[in-house]
Amino acid sequence: MRNLLTIGELANILNINASTIRYYEQKGLIEPSKIDENNYRLYDFDKLDKMENILLLRDLDIPLKDLKGLLENYSLEKYIEILKTSRNNIEMKILDLSNKKNEINKKLESAIRIPNIKSEFKIKNYNTRNLSMLFSKQLNILAIKAIYEIIQNNPWFNYSQVNTSYIILKDNNYFEHCIENSIFPESIQLCKQVILNKGKYITYNFSIDLEENLNEDIITAENRIIEEATKIFNNYISEKKLYTKGPIIYKQIVKASTYKLYTFYITIEKLLSN
Repeated sequence: MRNLLTIGELANILNINASTIRYYEQKGLIEPSKIDENNYRLYDFDKLDKMENILLLRDLDIPLKDLKGLLENYSLEKYIEILKTSRNNIEMKILDLSNKKNEINKKLESAIRIPNIKSEFKIKNYNTRNLSMLFSKQLNILAIKAIYEIIQNNPWFNYSQVNTSYIILKDNNYFEHCIENSIFPESIQLCKQVILNKGKYITYNFSIDLEENLNEDIITAENRIIEEATKIFNNYISEKKLYTKGPIIYKQIVKASTYKLYTFYITIEKLLSN
């Protein structure tokens, strides 16, 4: 009468597949107690305990190399050290998952708001906004290569972290392309600083949806629509007899196209002087 377990019977006790036991055998973590004349692997109580311990430690995210070292040269000190290391790794993963959850919540809130974005005028109060200027160029010549050159020349700049950008229209058809300097503290020392004054601003929100008509390149189409929106903005200021000062500011949600391809959400702003 056979007294030992086959690999299938051992797997049934542990509620796993036999292939899992074979995997750990291949990795050198466990071996059969005996191989009979029919070439069947057979296992005793010690192998059951060892396999159960392997599964428990692997479920605790103990790396295979640490687990193998522990099984080959067991000591209580090494066991405690491995558990502490695993705990630290899990805490780091929890922090990473928490950060990802927060980022998902932000994107979810933005995505939920998108259907409610309307072309509308509002008066908004802003505190002082501190910006770093990435570059200054003539209007209508911005190309994606400019972003690449910024990344190459400024190792601190990470495009994926920029959610909002500011385009400030200056004299002689030039504009300054800026970001909030709190995103990259290095930019405070390395870039020209631009301050948007505290106060009441007349704002105009609108969206650019190019998905339906891409007969022209994106930059040309975007600039054309922005120019049309600027005329609407200026006409509104004139009709309402509003007094303004300072430059026109275009604030763009840079990652808006993540939610809908070829779609951009922009706010035109100008400081009220009355």
